[in-house]
Amino acid sequence: MKVICNRARLAEALALVSGVAVARSPRPILQCLRMQVENGDNPTLTLQATDLELGVKCEIKEVEVIEPGQVVANASKLSAIVHEVADETITMNLEQESLEVMASGSKFKLFTFDPSEFPPVAPKEEGKIISISAAELTRAANLTVYAAARETTRYAINGLLLEVKGNKMVMVGTDGRRLARVISTLETKVDTEISSIIPARTIQMLSRVATDSDNMVNIRIMENQVAFEVGGVLLVTSVIDGKYPSYDAVIPKESTTKVKMDRLTMLSALRRAALLVSKDSRGVKVQLAQDRMTIEAHSPEEGEAAVELPVELEGEAIKIAFNPDYLIDPLKVLVAEQVVMEFRASNAPAVLKSGSDFVYVLMPVTI
Repeated sequence: MKVICNRARLAEALALVSGVAVARSPRPILQCLRMQVENGDNPTLTLQATDLELGVKCEIKEVEVIEPGQVVANASKLSAIVHEVADETITMNLEQESLEVMASGSKFKLFTFDPSEFPPVAPKEEGKIISISAAELTRAANLTVYAAARETTRYAINGLLLEVKGNKMVMVGTDGRRLARVISTLETKVDTEISSIIPARTIQMLSRVATDSDNMVNIRIMENQVAFEVGGVLLVTSVIDGKYPSYDAVIPKESTTKVKMDRLTMLSALRRAALLVSKDSRGVKVQLAQDRMTIEAHSPEEGEAAVELPVELEGEAIKIAFNPDYLIDPLKVLVAEQVVMEFRASNAPAVLKSGSDFVYVLMPVTI
């Protein structure tokens, strides 16, 4: 195997696949990536990595193939080498049992492994295929992934729920204290309903891959896997086995107070008030009355803060407390100028809405 490739493009691909390779593993081959060079009408260098739960395959077209072949080598070391080299192109050559990486004034040798021992990165079955724009999928991911649980014994909510009904895709994230739900429109319609729980890590990586808004993402949903294909990159992930909470039952249907406000003004006010939040309570008090919202924070050790902002209030005045970080998370990824919040009581969940497709439910805290 011998190939000359664009260094910048190779560095970008290596940064992606090395993020999947296991840094430490009793199986050294899982710390590696597999590179395959193919000649012909479309010379291609394909990089693959997997941790047995998530696999990634990335194609690079900006290559000159001298000799086709394949090699398995340490992912992080190769990525570090390519990152440090300043040349426009890099040459990689398989010499006996070593991978040679060459640039002007530099030559590196990495030990290799048997490619036949590398686990495959490919869907195991046909499954159901749906299509959605990269821009819309990235939007849905960004609006939900922050709400997923981390390291909880309720393993199902460590992932995001992906549901498909007709030409609508629903993505939901929750950690038991908050819930984010977004509805997207698909390019294609499915005849049967589909439901899978996808690890949050996969969704985070997908946001890095689906950056070109002009691309379409093909999603293949199988019984135990989901595959995402976009712009020469394939992500294949195992799904989480478990029962996801009924999100429809969590979303309040009634409210006694409704308030409309500028999103960035609300975000700024929360960030300022949060500077003096107590480390024990991690809460701010929110008071709504006469078209004004007042956000108060108090720390026995450091002081207190009160921030006011104008709002459009409908219904009853109310006092309620929240973890400010949980309100900041959706506000900083939304793009709408205005958002709406609805309340029913000081001890009941509140709802943040943006348009007709995004709903965020937040439990109050006690201060």
